[in-house]
Amino acid sequence: MKWTEIKTKQVSELEHDLATAKARIVDLRFKAQSGALKHVHEIGSARKEISHLLTRIHQLRHTDGSSDISGKQE
Repeated sequence: MKWTEIKTKQVSELEHDLATAKARIVDLRFKAQSGALKHVHEIGSARKEISHLLTRIHQLRHTDGSSDISGKQE
């Protein structure tokens, strides 16, 4: 899934996609262990997709309008 697609979705849709991606990575790992997975790089792609989804979910949940990125709280 591309980042532009992820940016247009709501949190509930992203959480559904996250659950699907996590199930996919479990399946891919199982196939890799059994030798049935021919394209092992798909595991890395699935991990990257999960990371993108988690990043966007975090962004949407913690957006409060402030632009201070220094990490300091006043």
